[in-house]
Amino acid sequence: MGDAVSAAAVVRLHRTGETGAGVVGGGFVVGPDVIATCAHVVADAIGADPYGPAPTGPVTLDFPHGSTTGELRQAVVHRWSPIAEDGTGDVALLRLTAAAPPDVHRPPLRRVEDLWDHEFRVLGFPSGRADGVWSRGRFRGGQSTRWFQLQARRRRRRSRAGSAAARCGTPAAPRWWA
Repeated sequence: MGDAVSAAAVVRLHRTGETGAGVVGGGFVVGPDVIATCAHVVADAIGADPYGPAPTGPVTLDFPHGSTTGELRQAVVHRWSPIAEDGTGDVALLRLTAAAPPDVHRPPLRRVEDLWDHEFRVLGFPSGRADGVWSRGRFRGGQSTRWFQLQARRRRRRSRAGSAAARCGTPAAPRWWA
């Protein structure tokens, strides 16, 4: 799958209001009007508690690779799994309050039995990089929290942008085969 097709599904979540402004993280389209992201990203965007009940306020987002780049849209929390004491959870599904742009769509999803050592690409939004940073890495094994460990690909020449993307800014962004 080409980067353009995959990137069309990427969403940026924005912080607005009294807590400041700016991009706080990403997500991706999983249905015609549904976005998957992390609960902590939504909480950061609207000033909510990622360990508490589902927030009720609107979430501001945009589609950075769609035809309406920069046009802010609203969504509401549709499903919420807060961060649990054991580290599980941290999942949010958002429902758009208006239709997504026509060129934004869900990428093909597939179940893979063995992820070990498969290479992936990710477009994330670490702090200060609202335009996004592409990173690469490899899938590793599952953990007790049912999350998968990812190993960032090391660069011969380390750039601040590349190393930052490997450490943060990508938890809710989609991964696709490299």
